[in-house]
Amino acid sequence: MAVAAISAIAARSKNVQVHNFNIGLDFGKSATSCKLRHGSYLVIQSDDAINLDNYRWNRTTARLEHLSGPNAVIEFNYLIIGVSAYHP
Repeated sequence: MAVAAISAIAARSKNVQVHNFNIGLDFGKSATSCKLRHGSYLVIQSDDAINLDNYRWNRTTARLEHLSGPNAVIEFNYLIIGVSAYHP
């Protein structure tokens, strides 16, 4: 019973939603729908304005990096969303 209790306590904070956001992507098929271009989109969560000239995308590591080096701390949360053609 002790193992079950400790396991439950240790697992209670896993996969907990801490934030949500609405990107507003339009997947409608009507002529007036806004079509997304194929590629990658960067979503940034920050309270401050971000100068993206200070960052670069590293294709090898698939990470956003600061120009001062790959180990420099990025001060904001980010998410990359890829859009490609769908072939069922």
